[in-house]
Amino acid sequence: VINTTITNNNNNDANIMYNLYNASTSKITNQVQMATADDIKQSIIDSQTIQQHWYNDYTLMQRSQVILQIAQRIKESKNIRQSLAELEVQETSRPIKEILDYDIPTIIQALEYYSYLPSILPSGSLMPDVHSNHNFSYTKREPIGITIGIGAWNYPLVNAIMKSIPALTFGNSMIYKPSEYTPSTTLLL
Repeated sequence: VINTTITNNNNNDANIMYNLYNASTSKITNQVQMATADDIKQSIIDSQTIQQHWYNDYTLMQRSQVILQIAQRIKESKNIRQSLAELEVQETSRPIKEILDYDIPTIIQALEYYSYLPSILPSGSLMPDVHSNHNFSYTKREPIGITIGIGAWNYPLVNAIMKSIPALTFGNSMIYKPSEYTPSTTLLL
């Protein structure tokens, strides 16, 4: 449901690679391929298809269950938490204790919150029309469609979750561009 791309503003060659550095040592740790204009166009097409499937084939409560399952997997798996934290440390140079004690619980809480939110929100509302005693207005919650998120380098994991989960819960898809300095946790998600 989330398409992650790293854009290449300088060149549309398909094989442009971007080096990822350890923030503490400045050593190259990995490389990611830059997205071309064609990659971005394909992401939009794919996101439209995915969004229609996500909204039409899954009810709001089913989408909420998927999101809750993600939270539970992270909560129950020390390996997942550790992998996310280690990537975050490598790219941001933040202390692992801070990531494990703050970031990981924050994303779990956000996932749980947005998984429960649909159960307390009304699906729509019926109101009398202020211009007539004979008409009513009905509002219905519907997705926007494709949403866009742009990540920051300093809290990449928290940013990715906080931007994507509200959109995904309510039936949207998201094209997410992580920071080119810290894309690894987003790509792992």
